[in-house]
Amino acid sequence: MNKPLITIGITSFNSQKSIRNAVLSALRQTWRPIEIIIIDDCSSDNGFEILKRMAVQYKEIRIFRNSKNKGVAYSRNRIIENSKGIFLAFFDDDDISLPSRLSHQYKRIIEYEK
Repeated sequence: MNKPLITIGITSFNSQKSIRNAVLSALRQTWRPIEIIIIDDCSSDNGFEILKRMAVQYKEIRIFRNSKNKGVAYSRNRIIENSKGIFLAFFDDDDISLPSRLSHQYKRIIEYEK
């Protein structure tokens, strides 16, 4: 069975202390295939630099940066516009998720739809 691509969307603002662990948590998901889209909302800390280094290291990551701070709703809409996944899960920039989070969410959606 081919499993659908799930997009993990993360908005980030001044999250240099937490963003690396949040993204690693997303990367540790047992579900594959995934893509991780991160929108930096014009942070003034080093969060965007951390994200750029991670995007070079991990092929699942795509990052974008707002030219000025536009807020979480605007940033989430950018994630939706750039998403290639059949499903979308939003993680926060300070989330640490269990590796089975996406698998459980997918299973719950499919069971509900039946």
